[in-house]
Amino acid sequence: MLATLWIFPAGAHTSAKSEVRLEATETGIAANVAIPAAEYAYASGNKASNDVASLADAKRYLRAHTAIRSADGPAWKVAIGDVRFAENGGAPDLLAQITYDPPAGAASDRFDLQWSAVIANTPDHVTQVVLDKNDLSGPRLIGLLREGNTKIAVVAGKSSTVARFVSAIRVGAEHILGGLDHLAFLVALLLAAPLLARNGQWQSLRSGKEAIVAVAKLASGFTIGHSITLISVALTGLTLPGSAVEVFIAATILIAAFNVIRPIFAQRELWIAVLFGLVHGLGFAGFVREADADLTRNVSTLMGFNVGLELVQIVVILAVIPVLLFIARRGFYSPFRITAGTVLIASSGFWMVTRTLDAVA
Repeated sequence: MLATLWIFPAGAHTSAKSEVRLEATETGIAANVAIPAAEYAYASGNKASNDVASLADAKRYLRAHTAIRSADGPAWKVAIGDVRFAENGGAPDLLAQITYDPPAGAASDRFDLQWSAVIANTPDHVTQVVLDKNDLSGPRLIGLLREGNTKIAVVAGKSSTVARFVSAIRVGAEHILGGLDHLAFLVALLLAAPLLARNGQWQSLRSGKEAIVAVAKLASGFTIGHSITLISVALTGLTLPGSAVEVFIAATILIAAFNVIRPIFAQRELWIAVLFGLVHGLGFAGFVREADADLTRNVSTLMGFNVGLELVQIVVILAVIPVLLFIARRGFYSPFRITAGTVLIASSGFWMVTRTLDAVA
C-alpha cells in the first residue's frame, strides 16, 4: 500500500473520467461515449481535433478498444457512428455513438462489455459504465472500469431491487479501491492504533485487546462520519465544489500522517475519525452525484453503495492490523512508523498541491 502511494502519488481520485452509457435497442445495444479529449490524446497519441483525419483516427482507436460478447460466447458486430470533439459541460470531450449488434440467435440481454479506451495505459483513469432506461427506476451505474479491469458483465433487462443493491455494493467497493486517498487516510489512522501517547510522544504500546478496541472506534467513527454526509447530500443535494472537497480530503490525510509521527490528537481519535469521515463522505457523495444514475434514487442502492465502501474498509483493517500488531512488538516499529508517516505526508502534500492548482486553474 505505502509503496503504491509513493510510486503513484497522483493515483487518487481524478476529475477526468470517461463514461459509456448503454441503452437497449430493438436489435442490440447503443452506446453514447464521452472521453476527456486530453486523456484521449495522451493515451492514443492522436490529435484531438475535428478535422477528417483526426476523426478517422478516433474511430479506429475506439473500434480497437471495445467489444461485446454474449454470455454464450459469440462476438457482436461493432459499428462506430458519429464521432466529434466538443465541450460537454466543461472541458472538451471525445463524444461518440457506438452500436453493438448480436449475431443471429445470440442472447441480447446478457453480455460482457470489453472496454479499454484510455484505461489500458492510463493507471489513474476510470470509465464508468451506465445502463440507461433499463426499467422504470432510471439509469443504473453498473460498474467502474480501470487498468487491469476492462471487462464487465451487463444484464440489460429489467433489474430487481436485489440486483440493483448488489450492483451498488460492487460500485462502492470499486470506487474506494480506486481511491488511494481514502485508503491512505485509513492506513494513517491504523498506524497509530497500537500506540499510547505520553508527554507529547508515542512512548508505549497498547495491549492487543486495547488496540483492537481502538481500531473498532476509529473504523466506527469514520463510517458514521462519511455515512452522515453521504446520506445528507443524497437527500438534499447540497454539497461543496468537488475541487475544494478533494483538497480537504488530502488535508485530512496530511494531518493524520503527522499524527503517525507525533501524537497531535491522542485520546481524541474517535472524534477526529468522525470529523474527517464527514469530509471524505463529501467525496463519496460527489462521485454518486456525478454518476447521474439511480444510486441516489432509492434507499436500497444508496445503502448498497455504502456497504461496498464498508466491506473494503473491513478487508483493509483485517489485512493491516495483524501485521501492525506483530511489527509493533518488534524493535523496528518506530523507524517503520516514521518512514510510513513520511511517505504519507509526501503523498498527501503532493495531492494537496496538485488539487489546489487544478482548482484555481
